[in-house]
Amino acid sequence: MTLSQEVNGFIFPGLKHRRPRPRRLERAVDNVERAAEGLEIPNDLENFDYVVALAELNSGNATRRQVKRLAAGGLNLIEQLEDGKAVLGSLLAAVDALGRGLLKSLLIGYLISQNPDSWVLSRVRLFLLERKNDLPMVWRNRVNQYGLLSSDVGLHCSKKILDAETFDAASFASESGLKGIKGAGGVGYRVFQALSKTLSTQHDKRNLDRYLEFVTMEENIRFRSHLSDYTAALLAPYLSSAPSDQDRLRIEGFLVTNFGDPRINPGAWRGADVKYVDVLKRWLAKASLELLLNVVSASNDTKQWEQRFKFWGHYFDQGLITDAWVALGPAASVEARRLVREGELSSAADFGLLSGGGVQADHSVIMFRLGDFTITEWTHSGKVRLYDPRNENIPRFYERRYDTAAIRNDTACDLALVHHYSWRERLSGYIRFELGLSPPKGINPVAQTRTCRGCRQNLHVLCFANEFTTRCSRCGVGSSYG
Repeated sequence: MTLSQEVNGFIFPGLKHRRPRPRRLERAVDNVERAAEGLEIPNDLENFDYVVALAELNSGNATRRQVKRLAAGGLNLIEQLEDGKAVLGSLLAAVDALGRGLLKSLLIGYLISQNPDSWVLSRVRLFLLERKNDLPMVWRNRVNQYGLLSSDVGLHCSKKILDAETFDAASFASESGLKGIKGAGGVGYRVFQALSKTLSTQHDKRNLDRYLEFVTMEENIRFRSHLSDYTAALLAPYLSSAPSDQDRLRIEGFLVTNFGDPRINPGAWRGADVKYVDVLKRWLAKASLELLLNVVSASNDTKQWEQRFKFWGHYFDQGLITDAWVALGPAASVEARRLVREGELSSAADFGLLSGGGVQADHSVIMFRLGDFTITEWTHSGKVRLYDPRNENIPRFYERRYDTAAIRNDTACDLALVHHYSWRERLSGYIRFELGLSPPKGINPVAQTRTCRGCRQNLHVLCFANEFTTRCSRCGVGSSYG
């Protein structure tokens, strides 16, 4: 007997099997779909010739492959066609004719398209809703549980994210189907938008944690071009209140890391509401003051700066200062770079450097804008100098290098005051007179005024206190006063 005869005549009962029940087959398909989650989007969507496919569709000769790729990646193109409504009708008819297996491709095309409220996607959404029960079980469950075809999908999913007992961004993306490119389309944006709107009204630790986890990917963030949503979500709650130091540092770090410092690169922040950007700038201004405190604290000579830090901190704490910048001496900059390495500063761009002679290596200066005035203050020996907004010699903010002699030039400023006895009383009185701002607690401001014979204005006594030029800071006429 030949081998083939033996094989053909062999009967083994164990090889018998029953036809699986439909329910078991559906579960098996479900498991295969989950395992192939990353393979369900055709990998040639970008290189696919949509023009040829559309021509074949219009002539009634489109292949299954062409219809599948048009459904998954051609909806935005159809929206731009003059006869788009007719073309879409032909595509949906082809999907029906070729079987329910193409419904998933159409659903994916709906998810990755950018505008779910367009006429194309509105029609596709209704088409899919009418055939929802014919979707593969995995996607049918996702549509039901996460409202993927609902006009309120953003609100529905955002509530799931914020109200769930626990939240894991990777699990949410996988379970909802909004993973990878499918989470970067219009439906994913609706979820992000709804989350941002909720966060813009109030923060608590859990909501902020979940928002930042949701938007953060491996080396990127979701919807980076929507800066206005981010600023409203993260800064709107603090227009009239202050966050905890921990939350401030997290929000500040997230925004500066992903969008840059708005003081240094204002162009990158053009899409954001100015009132929200000002909140961040106030925080960064306070950070500049704290930077100096950290740097100076590394030395043994902190007595002068501690008094000045406390005085100016009163105005910083009230959110009255939105622009501030630090220029460090050589030794101070070394200490600052150590803070950068240890993560206490976001980057070396957080300060400028002093150059030229006339300053000790560990001395530094901070410049800031209070009301209409620009003020420079030193950590150690050095006068406090004020510049009127009309002064052409005002130091420029956010430069990388500053000439020490220029900042110390008394002829360039409008007011130069030595930190002698009662300097806080005199300076706080001047600030109250000029800007109407209350003095720091425990300081009794000098309220004395004089009248300039040149401009005949009733001015605070410090308007005549520029010790180098002895001139009226308003009209420049000598020191004559009545």
